Amino acid sequence: MDKHVQQLMAWNSTFVLMGGAVVCTGCMKPQSVLDSNKVFPHAKGCKHDDAETRRPWDTLHSVLDAVRG
Repeated sequence: MDKHVQQLMAWNSTFVLMGGAVVCTGCMKPQSVLDSNKVFPHAKGCKHDDAETRRPWDTLHSVLDAVRG
């Protein structure tokens, strides 16, 4: 499997797109695309709250850019 597809699948196991927001699958907190420049507001104790998941919009953008070339 392509590494970028794996990265997208990993992102999608932590976040889902719902309308104009990403939603954490651990704490169900949303973040609007309008707030994409801010750190993600995980709920206290969320299992996905770590350095890798604090900027989901940036991560998604990077993965999609890599896939598109």
